[in-house]
Amino acid sequence: MNELVVLTMKVAVIGAGAVGLFVAASLKQQGVEVALYLKNQQEQSLFENEGIHLYKKNQKTIITDIQMNPSNTKDFDGVIVCVKSYQVEQVLLDYKHVGHRHTNWLFLQNGMGHLEWIETMTSPTYVGVVEYGLLKEKEQKNRVSVKGEGRIKIAPFRGTSSAGKAEWGSLFNQDVWTVLWRDDYQEMLESKLILNACINPLTALLHVRNGELVENGHYKQAMRSCFTEIIEALERSDREEKWVEVERLCKDTKENQSSMLTDLIHNRPLELEAIVGYILKRGETRGILMPTLQLVYTMLKGKQKALNKKS
Repeated sequence: MNELVVLTMKVAVIGAGAVGLFVAASLKQQGVEVALYLKNQQEQSLFENEGIHLYKKNQKTIITDIQMNPSNTKDFDGVIVCVKSYQVEQVLLDYKHVGHRHTNWLFLQNGMGHLEWIETMTSPTYVGVVEYGLLKEKEQKNRVSVKGEGRIKIAPFRGTSSAGKAEWGSLFNQDVWTVLWRDDYQEMLESKLILNACINPLTALLHVRNGELVENGHYKQAMRSCFTEIIEALERSDREEKWVEVERLCKDTKENQSSMLTDLIHNRPLELEAIVGYILKRGETRGILMPTLQLVYTMLKGKQKALNKKS
């Protein structure tokens, strides 16, 4: 294994959920100067006093010396936005002062609903997908566990350049994590969207782990029905190839709890609009009926409403 190269780049990470903590901790591990922006003052104090506890491959690493909500915001080389898709609009309002006009921005969200909010970005903008299985502990909010090894994929979105690509490429040390570059953001996001839309809503609705969607024949049939409607709505021609990917991901992450199920358990807002809602709108514009996906969407909306009444 090569020695980690200490980098001089300064990076701001916005959001302290599972993805944000994982990204901030991993960057700091490889010598990047990292600042973490978050709203929760109690969590900020916890991170400042105890650091971020990263659990990976049965090893615990405590990451310290990450700046919290620094007031000096103009000298960042990169900004990585790690909030939920429905929070992106607010982030652009609250943190538009972070960085300068040449700062590279990277958005790591599920689904594609957030794209409408970043269309207006004037700084170089990139999008990415996170394929790691990550879990932020409910009771220990400075702890993030890597439940499944994966990859982060990045693609240019708006106003990007070969120099910007080189900067991102040099930022991520492959000894710490796996980061891959993609040239077509639409294909990259759609491929992840298909997986998310097949697995996340059903696991949340049925309250099961990923593997049960292929181990239980009835659940698998329901997932196949959703998949067929998704493929038609997105006008994909690679139906069987994508179905193989869906089945493989369910098996590879069979013990994992999807992010949507985790959000439902914790009574947090679901990323329904960015994932299922986006696909329903795509299908609607083409006059495609999607009864199974619409039913799943409606039932999850109702399930969350019922939980909100109890809380």
